[in-house]
Amino acid sequence: MTRALGAILLALVTTTATFADPKADDDDVAAKEDPAKQVVIVAATSTPGTTGRVDRLRHQLEARSMLKKVPDKVASLLDGRDVAVADLDSIRDAVANFDNAGALKKLDLEEKRILQNIASGDPVPSLALLSEWHGFLLAATGNADAAIQWFRAAFRFDPDWVVDRRQANNSIKEMVKKARREVTEQGYLRVDISPKDATFIVDGHDRHKAGDKMQLPLGLHLVVVTANGRAPYAELVDIAAGRPLKIQVTLSAETPADRAARVVTETVQAAPGTARLSAAAHLAQAINATRLLVVEDGADDHIVVRVYDTSARKFSKPINLAGTETASATARIVAAAL
Repeated sequence: MTRALGAILLALVTTTATFADPKADDDDVAAKEDPAKQVVIVAATSTPGTTGRVDRLRHQLEARSMLKKVPDKVASLLDGRDVAVADLDSIRDAVANFDNAGALKKLDLEEKRILQNIASGDPVPSLALLSEWHGFLLAATGNADAAIQWFRAAFRFDPDWVVDRRQANNSIKEMVKKARREVTEQGYLRVDISPKDATFIVDGHDRHKAGDKMQLPLGLHLVVVTANGRAPYAELVDIAAGRPLKIQVTLSAETPADRAARVVTETVQAAPGTARLSAAAHLAQAINATRLLVVEDGADDHIVVRVYDTSARKFSKPINLAGTETASATARIVAAAL
């Protein structure tokens, strides 16, 4: 990793020399710190439910002086917060309290924020989750057809999506069953993009050139547009019968934050183990760290992590954290991982 890349990450903050928090110089904290064992958390999954577990892990390691200080913007890139659903509880509460307008507004705001942060990670799990809650909301208001469309969108975005059985009554389960079957009627989409060398992907399948016209099943789809040296763009489109949809996209120049996000993405997208260790070495150098704690899998009741030591060129076995461990126990597990 080049010095220029380190400068890119430094440009995200107003500090001039280091990522270290000046408060870390406190004598009591410094006495407990062991820099050789400090880690930086990197989320290689944005599976719904893991956000709370990652937050708990961060607080536990911070309390034991095991977490290396980085600016919050850099941390949000590393731990996947930018493409995670920020407040599912408030959406759930709004639906439960029949506040349909409030729930819809929260869903729309979350979708917009995640799409705007497309450079910061994989938005698919979160978009599938939000589509699920769109379906719950519409089903609760008696609009079964629209609910099925949103459940079908969840499958399109994430083929491994599974409905939350705690929220799904028999009626919902029947809608999800119907949504699993793709519709046969199709419409047309054309994406005009500047620059002309840009490409786009729909629902994660196949890459198309700017200006291409394609057939798609009716309903909601995720379009992601990319080009070298440009910030990516994402949009949800609704394909209707008899009305070809044309969208025009002008990609903006890539910012330092976008380039930094690409470095994180290289590590996140690398296969666990040896391949990820190689990518992690570049990221570690850019953020002036030697140990990365990568969250590789999880759900709302556990996370699976692995520690990568880039200076020693080795990595740990997968570690399953149930979330019931004390801060001391978590710190000991992480410290002993290598």
